[in-house]
Amino acid sequence: MNATLVKQETNLASQPKLNQSLTKDRFLPVSSASMVKSILLRDAVEQLIQSVGNFMLKDVRYLVEDGVVLLLGSIPSFYLKQILQTAVMKAVKDLKMDYRVQNYCQVEYVSNENSVF
Repeated sequence: MNATLVKQETNLASQPKLNQSLTKDRFLPVSSASMVKSILLRDAVEQLIQSVGNFMLKDVRYLVEDGVVLLLGSIPSFYLKQILQTAVMKAVKDLKMDYRVQNYCQVEYVSNENSVF
């Protein structure tokens, strides 16, 4: 098994455009407890997004990796952006995980031509 990993690492490292630090870290073992928590967190984030409603968060994507939860995509208001971020932070805290939440969602207002305002 180690010979295979070393061979793969050597093959990746021989490619000139690939960052050397990425090839080293790629094969580090991950504890099963850490993996289970990461999966639980992904499930929790998915449930949060679905609970708000598919229409409001249909363009929101997320990535849980390397101690970070990234929120990406577009969202209709700053209020929903903050609600989503707070809910994800609560999920991280409830699972007793040391993950950071980075919210890169872009606010894109939905225009309603029939609006009174």
